[in-house]
Amino acid sequence: MGMLFGRGVYKADNQGVIDLAKTAPLRGTYAGVRPMGLFEGLMPSDKFRFGNYCKCTPPDPFHFDLELRDDACKLLQSTPLIKRWLHPAVLRKEIEEDGICGTLFLPPGKTH
Repeated sequence: MGMLFGRGVYKADNQGVIDLAKTAPLRGTYAGVRPMGLFEGLMPSDKFRFGNYCKCTPPDPFHFDLELRDDACKLLQSTPLIKRWLHPAVLRKEIEEDGICGTLFLPPGKTH
């Protein structure tokens, strides 16, 4: 487990499908039908160091391992996921004009 984790225990339908857009967890780090609930309900683990988890300028991507486990907690499947806060091709431009400071984010291909 990393610094942050989200958990959900679900009951699959008759075809063995768990659709997070239609299924609420039986228990976990969030409640209700929320397709992004595993990420919205992230909790700090024992490895979490407060104040040192997110570099904001630019924000570092978060790396997750999505795991599927059975009733006995045996790992059935795992896949890595990356949550990027900023697309790698987005141009970040600091602006200071007439006493106003800000950051302009330009989509790929735009230079001004």
